[in-house]
Amino acid sequence: MEARLALLVVALLAPMSAAAANVFNVKNYGSKGNGVVDDTKPLMSAWKAACAAAGAVMLVVPAGTYRIHGGVNGLTVTGGVIDGQGASSWPFNKCPIHKDCKVLPTSVLFVNNQNTVVKDLTSVNPKFFHIALLGTKNVRISGLKIDAPSTSPNTDGIHIERSAGVSKSNAARMVFENLVMKDVQNPVIIDQKYCPYYSCKHKYVSGVTIKDITFKNVKGTATTPVAVMLRCGVPCQGLVLQDVNLKYKGQGTASAKCENVEAKYVGVQLPKPCP
Repeated sequence: MEARLALLVVALLAPMSAAAANVFNVKNYGSKGNGVVDDTKPLMSAWKAACAAAGAVMLVVPAGTYRIHGGVNGLTVTGGVIDGQGASSWPFNKCPIHKDCKVLPTSVLFVNNQNTVVKDLTSVNPKFFHIALLGTKNVRISGLKIDAPSTSPNTDGIHIERSAGVSKSNAARMVFENLVMKDVQNPVIIDQKYCPYYSCKHKYVSGVTIKDITFKNVKGTATTPVAVMLRCGVPCQGLVLQDVNLKYKGQGTASAKCENVEAKYVGVQLPKPCP
């Protein structure tokens, strides 16, 4: 399988000073980054050298388009803070209102990965998505903390596309658990009629079948009266909400809205489940 990756900088996350770090630049191993030459071997050589080095290391991938064959199997990303420094870019995010717009970069992007573990990672102020999974299989994420102000546009927490159990026909067997929401808009949401873009006047409805999704131990505060939104095009099947406790940070109580949903409710339920 061939893939093309547009990369800025990839670093092995560790507390270090630039002076003390062992720096491994993929350019020094023959990588071109021009989108034409195969960069697979140079990238692997630089990666292996960095992993074999003692002490703090840094793997540097200069800006460019890198052509590689295959994906990454068995990657583990542990700890660290990713600061997307998005505040200066958010005013230029015109995709919701303009057809010809430039999509801003995602802070952490995994493409064609298998058996990936991401844990104890903090992502703040991304320009676009915090984390995106494209064409991945068997990814486990835990201890993730994401933070962005309400004024940041399209800063999705985890964007999943073309991954295991997710295709153009279905999205299945996913568990979202042990989540703490602090002043969040729409904390629990499945909205297959959502579209913030210029074409929304046509109100397309997704034909994707969503099934076997579990929200477990979700608690905190919502800044929108509707704390749980389950709005499906094709009926959602096998949804489970277990121990959901979300309070509206405003006057009144939190509420839930549902459409075309087959759901099971277990344990504490705040807001009150849909009838």
